[in-house]
Amino acid sequence: MFDFTEEPGETKVVIPDNVREIGAACFSQCENIKEIHMSDSVVVIWDKAFIFCTELEKIRLSENLFSLGYSSFLGCKSLKQIYIPAEVERIGASSFLFCANFESIDVSENNKRYQSVDGVLFNKNMTELIRYPANKTGEIFEIPDTVEYIWEGCFFMCNNLKRVIIPDSVKHIAYQAFYGCENLIEATVPKSVQKIEDGVFDKCDKLKTDI
Repeated sequence: MFDFTEEPGETKVVIPDNVREIGAACFSQCENIKEIHMSDSVVVIWDKAFIFCTELEKIRLSENLFSLGYSSFLGCKSLKQIYIPAEVERIGASSFLFCANFESIDVSENNKRYQSVDGVLFNKNMTELIRYPANKTGEIFEIPDTVEYIWEGCFFMCNNLKRVIIPDSVKHIAYQAFYGCENLIEATVPKSVQKIEDGVFDKCDKLKTDI
C-alpha cells in the first residue's frame, strides 16, 4: 500500500491481509483518521508513513512488523500510546516527534532489539535511550546508569520535565536531544560525555544548570 486517500467522514482504517508494506508518506496528513488496524501481513512501514495524522488516537501494528521508518508518526499529536511488537528490529529516528500527547511506548518482552521501562524506550541492553514520551507524567527523570548514548530528539518538547539526571555512563548526546523542554530547569552534563551535538538544549529557556 503506497498511497491512501481518506474518504469524507472516514475515521477507521483496516489494512487488509495482502499488504506487506506501508509506503513512504502513505497516510500523510490524513487528518480525520482516528484508528488504524494493521494486519499481520505488514512487515515494513516506510519513512513518514503516518506523518501529521493529527487525529490518530489508536494504531494496532502488525505482529510481524520488522522495520518502522524515519518520522513514521511525526506530528500525530492525538496519539497517546503505542505497542512495539516482538519482531521489530529497526525504529527510525524522529518516529515520535511532535506527538504532544504521547504518554507511553510499550514493547513486547520477546523483542530482542528494544525494551520499554515505565513507558520509556531503550535498546535491549539499555545502553541507548531512544525516546522519552513527550507527555509522560513526572517532573524528574533519572537516566539509568547503563545508558551511553542519548538519541536525537529523545526528550524533544517534554514539557512536564523539570529535572533530568544524566549519569557518568553517558558518552554521547545526539542532535536536539532536549530541544524545547520549556520547563526544564536542571540537566547537568557529566564529564564523561565526549560528544554533544548541535542544538541539544535549544529552546530550554528555563535551564539554569551550567552546561
